[in-house]
Amino acid sequence: MTIPNSVTSIDKYAFSDCKSLESIAIPKNVIKIGEEAFTGCTGLRFIKVDANNFKYDSRNDCNAIIKTSSNVLISGCKRTIIPNNVTSIGNGAFSYCLELTSIDIPDSVTSIGDKAFYGCKSLTSIKIPNNVISIGIEAFAFCEKIESIYIQQDNIKIHSTAINGCKSLKKIMVPQGKKDNFRQLFTYYSNIIYEENDDIC
Repeated sequence: MTIPNSVTSIDKYAFSDCKSLESIAIPKNVIKIGEEAFTGCTGLRFIKVDANNFKYDSRNDCNAIIKTSSNVLISGCKRTIIPNNVTSIGNGAFSYCLELTSIDIPDSVTSIGDKAFYGCKSLTSIKIPNNVISIGIEAFAFCEKIESIYIQQDNIKIHSTAINGCKSLKKIMVPQGKKDNFRQLFTYYSNIIYEENDDIC
């Protein structure tokens, strides 16, 4: 879909659940895109922002929408490659991206927003880089195929609902000396939280 050049704003949830939408081209005059504008677009494979747009970009052909001034990735799809200068994954950026099987989060990312990967039912594992210091509400909730999560940052702030409904989880690896903290945070998963030196059967 090519949005006309006359459009300057895309509202929150504007294209939500447009399951047959395969591509989106953001024109140069768009200066506002609401949160989760493309959530539930399960067929979305290609995202491109006009090179002359001063507010948003798709740097390095990343198949995503990035807010240029803040380096926040606000919308992605199954083919997104997160550039290594993105600092944050925004609220709902990949929510209900049902065909997303894996994602590499670069070391430049310091925060993962609310519902960033909510309902990504094909995602099987996630590695949280050392520089991530906050993970929001239900960030990875109902990622039903995730089997392992690796957390590297000692002082990370994670909302207690961040991994709700991840029913296939078998292992959560946390920094040395932090196991008890995470077991208090994620009481439901307390028996699968491990540190690096633990024996895992």
